[in-house]
Amino acid sequence: MGKYTHEMDLFMVKWGGILSVSFLVTEKGNKNIQKYIKDVENAFWFED
Repeated sequence: MGKYTHEMDLFMVKWGGILSVSFLVTEKGNKNIQKYIKDVENAFWFED
């Protein structure tokens, strides 16, 4: 353990539906966190 130095939770909410994604990343991975968030946002969507 101790390899992952950063943790971030992403919550997407629409009409009472919640999707939660947790990221555990290293220092190197933390530099790319915005890319990881965008990848998750593009993978999931809610229809109106």
